[in-house]
Amino acid sequence: MPLTDPPPLVVEHLGVSFATAGGREVAAVTDVSLTVAAGEFVALVGESGSGKTVTARALLGLHAPGARVEGRVMIRGRDIGRLARSDLERLRGAEVAMVFQQPMTTLNPVLSVGRQLRDAIVAHQPLRRRAATQRAVELLDLVGLPRPRRTFDAYPHQLSGGMQQRVGIALAVAHEPALIVADEPTTALDVTIQAQVMELLDDVRRACSAAVLLISHDLGLVARRAERVLVMYAGQLVESGPTAEVLAGPRAPYTAGLLASSPTTASRRALTPIPGAPPLPGEHPPGCRFAPRCPHRIDRCEFEPPVLRDAGIARQARCLRLEELGALSAVASDRDERPAATARVVLQAAGLRTSFRGRRAWPWSPPPIVRAVDGVDLELRRRETLAVVGESGSGKTTLGRTLVRLLEPDAGTIHLDDRDITHIRGRALRALRGRLQLVFQDPLGALNPRRSIARAIAEPLRLHARPHDRAAVAALAERVGIGTALLDRRPPELSGGQLQRVGIARALAVDPEVVVLDEPVSALDVSVQAQILALLEALQAQTGVGYLLISHDLAVVRHLADRVLVLYLGRVVEQAPATRLFALPAHPYTHALLSAIPRLEDDGRPVIVCEGDRPDPADPPAGCRFHPRCPLAQDRCRHEEPSLVTVDGPEPEHRVACHFPVGPDGLTGH
Repeated sequence: MPLTDPPPLVVEHLGVSFATAGGREVAAVTDVSLTVAAGEFVALVGESGSGKTVTARALLGLHAPGARVEGRVMIRGRDIGRLARSDLERLRGAEVAMVFQQPMTTLNPVLSVGRQLRDAIVAHQPLRRRAATQRAVELLDLVGLPRPRRTFDAYPHQLSGGMQQRVGIALAVAHEPALIVADEPTTALDVTIQAQVMELLDDVRRACSAAVLLISHDLGLVARRAERVLVMYAGQLVESGPTAEVLAGPRAPYTAGLLASSPTTASRRALTPIPGAPPLPGEHPPGCRFAPRCPHRIDRCEFEPPVLRDAGIARQARCLRLEELGALSAVASDRDERPAATARVVLQAAGLRTSFRGRRAWPWSPPPIVRAVDGVDLELRRRETLAVVGESGSGKTTLGRTLVRLLEPDAGTIHLDDRDITHIRGRALRALRGRLQLVFQDPLGALNPRRSIARAIAEPLRLHARPHDRAAVAALAERVGIGTALLDRRPPELSGGQLQRVGIARALAVDPEVVVLDEPVSALDVSVQAQILALLEALQAQTGVGYLLISHDLAVVRHLADRVLVLYLGRVVEQAPATRLFALPAHPYTHALLSAIPRLEDDGRPVIVCEGDRPDPADPPAGCRFHPRCPLAQDRCRHEEPSLVTVDGPEPEHRVACHFPVGPDGLTGH
């Protein structure tokens, strides 16, 4: 009988526990078993705190000092628990590698990119300096970095987030490992850069016949890339199987809950958030760990722990009612599309420009001027959500902060109702804050960590001379769903979802007419994200407030927005009602954004990888600013800047700035 190579990864009954300050041992991961075959792409999904990253780090022996690890982890048949430290270090990089969530924490900020790559190469191969340098440049070219020889001499801070992550992948594949563990490798990246990184990871997997274990909470990304999916909750695997089958017909209630919480670009379907939060390690209930949050629980679930059982061919699930429940429905019915807003315009901008001075190339050279917002027109109506989308650096956040007068515009006008607020200052500007509010992307950074939640919520009430006693604060807390039990806690003691609710309470405390939402759910799990989106919709229905939603998550935009503005290098390249934009985008950039979205449903739309990185905003290209990355660019695009004009069709509010707008057949029709 011919011998076969052992699989790149076999995990048998893995358990990881930590000792608390009080000497008590708590289990973060319990009895996890899995196998990843050569060339296979497997995803491990779940909410924050489910044990995904603890599992991933244990696979490489990178668990925290003092952690107790049980079970076996086999890398190509070698038990890493039995290896000497020197042998384990040689195994990392050569046989198994990891791509981390934050590339800047992977890279040494005081060493050039090339030096770090070269050191990683010579750690496992006895090459001379020149040969190692050549190999490093080849790797930078392999991962698609422009001008690899110049990038070799660059330092990490000189690279964009997408370029840093490409360097991380180059480090991981330097020795063609059998297994690549990718821990949330695209969390902080735009959808276009995310598509590039995932395409690269897939190309490397095929070229090297490597196995990939992707750690993620993005089910759309998993649906597009992974062949098998493993679902984790409270340190246990609760379901596994072929990705398409699991997402189409989940057997574990937790998997169904994740899917029901995930917005989609296909429609404005209703979301069903999972109530509550995952238990902390060491605080698991005695029966089913998901029972306190499960809509299908019965009395038996409270005290009897379920085991992982077969649920079909190559499928397993953990549920006491597995046979009784069968395949669970995870998709709610679509909501009706909201009719176009006809209410009065509450916020209007015309010809808005905001610039910054860039960094000098030399001490004696003039600083470059970065036009972050360059001639933007917009209108926001009462009870309407207007979304502003685009890659990082497109000017979204600058636009939002200019509209609420946190930044001073260079040109153009801003009107709130019929009042010109472009240049008001002092007392008049402070009074205006009650009508224009902002919810920040980082809710913890927006709060004073030393003050209680009650004081944080009371602050805007006090500043605008509103009643700010305990009763008023408690009413606001109840309104946004955080209750009164958290009012005496400090911000660091709250979860991300709770902190975002505090930020929303502060913004709505003074009954504003407009709220700018700057990436309000970007750092949240899908279940918490669904709770926040439902809260925002309910509050808008109650108060009639207008939202300006800034986001790079187009599934969230499709769920919440009525109209959409697409920004590229500070300029509007397309605007349309959300339904029209997602169905029939006209600008090639919008097509690239939409095609890059990881989606649960397969709509047959091919992935259009936006080649290259965004140009330097201090030195934008002549003509159409998108032409260096556009698959349809012609000579006219390189010299003549397009105007924003109405698209032929039934929708007069659909406008595009493109010499050759895309028709109903999409890019494939050109």
